[in-house]
Amino acid sequence: MHEKDLNQDGRVSVYEMSEALFAANPHFDSDQYWEQVHEWVAMIGDEYAWYDDLDILTKSLPMAFDHDGDGMLNREEARNMYNFFGAGHMADEFFDQNSYLPKDKIAETVKRLRYDGTNSGSQITANMSSFMREMYHLDRNGDGVVTVREWLNMVLDRIGYHAGDNHIAFDVDAMILKCGGEACDWLHQDDFIADVMSYGVDLSSYASLYERFEAFAMPWVADIAFKLGAEGIPATHADFMEVARRLKYDETFAIQPADWIPAGDDRLIPGIPNEPTQEQVVAYTQDEIQDA
Repeated sequence: MHEKDLNQDGRVSVYEMSEALFAANPHFDSDQYWEQVHEWVAMIGDEYAWYDDLDILTKSLPMAFDHDGDGMLNREEARNMYNFFGAGHMADEFFDQNSYLPKDKIAETVKRLRYDGTNSGSQITANMSSFMREMYHLDRNGDGVVTVREWLNMVLDRIGYHAGDNHIAFDVDAMILKCGGEACDWLHQDDFIADVMSYGVDLSSYASLYERFEAFAMPWVADIAFKLGAEGIPATHADFMEVARRLKYDETFAIQPADWIPAGDDRLIPGIPNEPTQEQVVAYTQDEIQDA
């Protein structure tokens, strides 16, 4: 879809998408079509992230190729649609000579086009953090999508490298199956992201939790998103889900706090990541005396 980015600004606007759709459908009534486009843009704006709107991707766009208006795509109509998405070969994958593609199958295949590496837009929405945009160095084929396999391999590299003798590793293929397949929309599945990020972590061990986020080059997350270090409350799956959400939408979350002190000899109290209060020092000293 990036060849449809006419002004090469990194986004395919509503008008640019509409130009491409009109060029792919010469049977459209020009006046009626552009009147509808102008009305649509007046409502949602030219910069609307249509490529992240599944109703548009799975209903509106495919039905633009339903030339006979029967609510299904025959093989020729489907090939035209897949060519528009830059994946004409999929018509042969899903069709025999005389079959039709119903609406539910259209939605399934367009979702696959969206996230499996032959991308129709960008995974990143306008309200996502700059941290997420920087993630695109993982997009090895330059199509604007980081597939679940690309992301899992990155995570595995990170936690494997930092695991030392623990040899923490997960089965990438099994994780992909758990997500829903190679084309899964992993970026919007916080539950799945939490499963991956927490894999192999001892949720009751602050050291284990800290080492995991140290592997991700953001060890302060172990302190600011969990209560294990300061209060001894074990981490939970829900905590990791909240981390996934904040990484995507909280601009400051992936930035080291100015008053944060790394774990180690510089901390006056091991579980307190910043300058402790007098009360905390007294409580810690008393606990140390009792434990001696």
